[in-house]
Amino acid sequence: MTNVAKIAPAKTSLLASMAARYGMEPGPFEKTIRATVMPAQHTVEEFAACLMVAHQHGLNPVTREIFFMRSKAGGIQPIVSVDGWATITNTHPQFDGMEFVDHLDAGKLTAITCRMFRKDRSRPVEVTEYMSECKGQSPAWQKTPNRMLRHRAMIQCARYAFGFAGIMEPDEYEQWHGSPQTPQMRTVAASVSELPDIPDVPAIEEEPSDTDQAKQMIASAISLDMLAGVRDFFPDADWNELEPLFDARQTELEARQ
Repeated sequence: MTNVAKIAPAKTSLLASMAARYGMEPGPFEKTIRATVMPAQHTVEEFAACLMVAHQHGLNPVTREIFFMRSKAGGIQPIVSVDGWATITNTHPQFDGMEFVDHLDAGKLTAITCRMFRKDRSRPVEVTEYMSECKGQSPAWQKTPNRMLRHRAMIQCARYAFGFAGIMEPDEYEQWHGSPQTPQMRTVAASVSELPDIPDVPAIEEEPSDTDQAKQMIASAISLDMLAGVRDFFPDADWNELEPLFDARQTELEARQ
């Protein structure tokens, strides 16, 4: 009988996995994301956390289904565009369709109701958003208020129906932070295959080791999903050293549920 040694497949980092998903090399993919959808000043740990949020929701940062802005509190707030909300809603395994009802007063739109249906429930989730409460001062609201209200109704209904948490739409971000316009992000002038060094991305002269970065990510994880993502993002870290820290944090998060 011949003994055949089984070779475990090499683990792929989250960065490499996401880059491959969009047909890019990890280096240019990282430069593109950090230059176009991240705040100008951010740490490696913040970039890793943002990448995990995009991965968790299955959103494409290259097409700006999701991007990230600095909040008033100093943290980074994930912003999901309308296209992104449509993606996470339509790809949810329990999604079973949605419908809208316009409410008119003397021929003028005053509210929109969105109903979303789940395969595992007999009754739809229903949310009504009112023009008087939602209309903002941005150019989009001034030009297409009915469409914007429909977007708002869809997003709020999706939150109730599927429990999407921790993400905002651009319109909400503007209202919370008092900005009259959607924040403008930096763009990449060169093609992805010919990206030069991007000066807007702060250089990191002495980047911490994967193990040190993983320690910080484990300590700052606020959910079991985020904690699990640390393994994917830092497969080359010293997990013999990290395992006790990981297990302890996992126990803490499980106790909070």
